[in-house]
Amino acid sequence: MNCPDCGASNPGGAKFCGSCGNPMQAPQQVGGGSKSSWDNIFKWIGIFFVGMFVLALLSGL
Repeated sequence: MNCPDCGASNPGGAKFCGSCGNPMQAPQQVGGGSKSSWDNIFKWIGIFFVGMFVLALLSGL
């Protein structure tokens, strides 16, 4: 197994590189999908209300 950063050869199952000390695999994110979808929903709701506010101001209400 080669290090993704320095390319040094390491034994199989190693968590860190024996040469540079960097992790052998990138950390995986847990539960990131649902948060981003909620952020997207709240973003569009915010854009909608800002647009309605601007329309109300332009119409003179």
